Amino acid sequence: MTEREKTAEEMNREFRSLETKYQALKESNEKEVAAAHERELELEQCESNYRSLVDSSSALIWTSGVDKLCDSFNEKWLEFTGRSLEQELGNGWAEGVHPDDFGRCLEIYTDAFDRREPFQMEYRLKHNNGSYHWIVDFGMPRYDRDGCFLGYMGHCYDVDARKQTEEALRESEAMLSRSEQIAHLGSWIFTESGNRLEWSDEVFRILGCRPKEFEPTYDGFLGFIHPDDRVAVDQAFIRSVQEGCNIHEIEHRIVRNGTGEVRYVHERCIHERDASGAILRSVGIIQDITAKKEADEEIRWRNEDLQLMIAVTNAVNSNLDFDSIVNIIASLLQQSYDTHLISIFLPDKKTGELVMFGNDLDRDMVRDVEKTIRRPFPRIRFRPNQMHPFSEIDRTGTGILSVGKEETVKRLEGYLKGTPWPATIQKFIEKMLPFLADMLEYRSSVAVAMKGSGETAGYLELGSRRTMTPRDVKRLQSIADQLASVIARFDAEKKRQESEEMITNAFNYASIGMAFVSPGGRWLKVNHAVPAMLGYTEQELMEKTFQEVTHPDDLAADLDYVRQMLAGTISTYHMEKRYIHKSGRAVWALLSVSLVHDDSGNPLHFISQIQDITDRKTA
Repeated sequence: MTEREKTAEEMNREFRSLETKYQALKESNEKEVAAAHERELELEQCESNYRSLVDSSSALIWTSGVDKLCDSFNEKWLEFTGRSLEQELGNGWAEGVHPDDFGRCLEIYTDAFDRREPFQMEYRLKHNNGSYHWIVDFGMPRYDRDGCFLGYMGHCYDVDARKQTEEALRESEAMLSRSEQIAHLGSWIFTESGNRLEWSDEVFRILGCRPKEFEPTYDGFLGFIHPDDRVAVDQAFIRSVQEGCNIHEIEHRIVRNGTGEVRYVHERCIHERDASGAILRSVGIIQDITAKKEADEEIRWRNEDLQLMIAVTNAVNSNLDFDSIVNIIASLLQQSYDTHLISIFLPDKKTGELVMFGNDLDRDMVRDVEKTIRRPFPRIRFRPNQMHPFSEIDRTGTGILSVGKEETVKRLEGYLKGTPWPATIQKFIEKMLPFLADMLEYRSSVAVAMKGSGETAGYLELGSRRTMTPRDVKRLQSIADQLASVIARFDAEKKRQESEEMITNAFNYASIGMAFVSPGGRWLKVNHAVPAMLGYTEQELMEKTFQEVTHPDDLAADLDYVRQMLAGTISTYHMEKRYIHKSGRAVWALLSVSLVHDDSGNPLHFISQIQDITDRKTA
């Protein structure tokens, strides 16, 4: 083979190689074109399917690019807003956000966008009917296959109906809470299986706590109940559970948290049971009824106080001595205050001492005390200017409320200083006072001044087996002030009786004639000297007028004086006149007359003093 042939053969081989490569490249390219076309068709189908999915979704869907501007919205969004896609693109969608929500929404969106974090927010979006609907918007960052950030996609749902339901529920709960506050009525649920107790906010408030301040428990609630009521309340609830009762109801006292204020509450609950009778849960209410209890108590107190004042007034009018009146007072107060001893201290008008008047309602108690102290129970007296248990009242102007054994002992120590016992005996008794306090069983006492017309007439002290409160101090102060007026009337009546007795004695036992004569001249009352002077019996004289026993020659002058007195031109007159004795003889007399008027100024009667001067006139 020649060199030319060799060269030609090599060129042919090279050509066939190139042709083979070309055919391979051509086939490969045709395959790639076909695959690309197929991928393009597949992508178009995916995009079509995605768009169909997005547009058929019940959610309002949007997307944004890396510039934070929205670049697509689905048909549901456009249908909801009633706007075109062109109007919504970019920041156009923000025109439909409620002005009050826009700033918050923008802040949440941009903050999450910058951090590439999902977000959730609720805002109001303008509906195609012009109203705003609440929607919830869930935003998620988007990435391509290589992890490059593409922007955000959001899915929004119309939650306006839920929002309205929630708002209605909130309003209902708020109204219930306000109603509970107004009525001072709280509600609770106790689930037996989980031993779980739930309280409404008002239960916390009734107990003096902040709502949800702590997790409520049954034992915790018992801790708020007044110590004197706690066992009874607990046992009553347990009995209602064990005895198959479906309804449990009780009234009791609570002690409020922090202040220690005692309040009255009414509780009522329904036990819900299964078919076997086992309790599933208890649903109940607790209501603060303090105002009602106090109003009822106030009415009861006023009725009792009225009966007390009527009884005391009747006793005064019946001329009972003061110790008897004190016993009547104590007897009536005993029922209200569960007391067996009440003391009233009054100043002795003669000595100026402050003297105790006490009752002996419980003679067994008095005997026990006397047996303990080994001497009779004394009447306590405090000397003028001596410190006494009521000195603090004089200083502060307010009553004294003493609660507890320690305070009771202090009160007894004050009384001890007013006993007549020597200092050594007082010291001995002082050591026994705690024991005496236990015997008296007093939980509290109240001491108040008895004031009438602004002046202190005395003091009243009452001890009780129950715990008294400032309301009791107020009530006893009112009673004490009324008693002060009763004492004033008692003293005034006593003085009036003494005065009348003095006048009656002066009238009846005067050595000269004394007479009360009516404005018409009839004898109303005469002392023994007048009938003796004129020779008549008292009865005979009372049936006559002074004109009938006056000498005719003196009658005109006497009647002229009478007319002047009745007219008010003179207030008294004196004259010598003659009376006609029953025997017919003349009796000379010196007559002095004055006129008594009633409160309205009308004449009541004359007072006549008649002195027999016959011997002087005939000498």
